[in-house]
Amino acid sequence: MWRKNQAGQVDGPRSHVKGLVAASVMALAMAVAAGPAVADSEQVIHQEPWPGDLTQVPPTDDAFHEDRAPSKGIGFLASMGSIVMSAVTFPVKMVVGVTGAMTGGLAGAMNGGDEEAAAGVWNVSTDGSYYASPQVIEGRKPFRLTGDHR
Repeated sequence: MWRKNQAGQVDGPRSHVKGLVAASVMALAMAVAAGPAVADSEQVIHQEPWPGDLTQVPPTDDAFHEDRAPSKGIGFLASMGSIVMSAVTFPVKMVVGVTGAMTGGLAGAMNGGDEEAAAGVWNVSTDGSYYASPQVIEGRKPFRLTGDHR
């Protein structure tokens, strides 16, 4: 769209390009005038090198040391125990969860659509642990068959 600016000149699409070019030239001139962004080699502060090989970090200091078993043997036994325990507890918990979900819906419907009545059953039956992790077998995390009893 063509229109006149405050100076009475016709302002069209080319004037916007001219403004963009002028701003780019101004930014480039300021960057050149500011000088190099890298300090002289004599002024560089010595920094600790990146370890590169992560095996240099002791296993007791890494981010996952609390999730790891004390030894590989205990970790293997805890993993096998969690598979066996989960094979038993998951089907039981699934039946309890599905039955509780239907019972909670029925309780809410019989109380006139009361969500609190339904949530009271849902929290107990559908929350909790569905499988046993190795941390549960080692006793580092709790296993909860049911959820919060509110």
